[in-house]
Amino acid sequence: MKLLIVFACIVTILASLISLQFYESNDISHTYLNRSVPFVGGDIPRLEGTDGNGIKIAVIDTGVDFNHPDLFGWGPDGKVIGGYNFINEGEPPLDTNGHGTQVAGIIAADGQLVGVAPKAKILAYKVSENGEAVSSDLIIKAIDKSIEDGADIINISLGVNKTNASIEHAENRAL
Repeated sequence: MKLLIVFACIVTILASLISLQFYESNDISHTYLNRSVPFVGGDIPRLEGTDGNGIKIAVIDTGVDFNHPDLFGWGPDGKVIGGYNFINEGEPPLDTNGHGTQVAGIIAADGQLVGVAPKAKILAYKVSENGEAVSSDLIIKAIDKSIEDGADIINISLGVNKTNASIEHAENRAL
């Protein structure tokens, strides 16, 4: 019986030490990696002399915050050289959600943060206000508009639950 009590005490002490390891620290984490290009293989094109110069990349998403300091503005002298707002026609495709801006930054940021193709230009096509459900019709219109605008690459960082033949046809037109 004494052996069982001693064993129970040891288990209790070990359990409390283990739980202390889980609860004793509320460490603060920081993001130190602001140049992740080598970790995603994005340095390979640069090593071969390609930095995106002369390339237009369409971002079909929630728009792009072209006032972001790493994206250098809107218009022919900016990073975001054009696009279209399919949500509020007649207004610029300014991102109010953040997702499209993050995507554009990963692709072509060229400031404190640097994207995979920092000299590329962005065409921003806003098909969602809040990053939620997006109509397939708007995606198709954005693909067609990006073709019309001369995009060399089209990025659509949107998920779907099933394939859509109409979107696939629009994608094939872009090839």
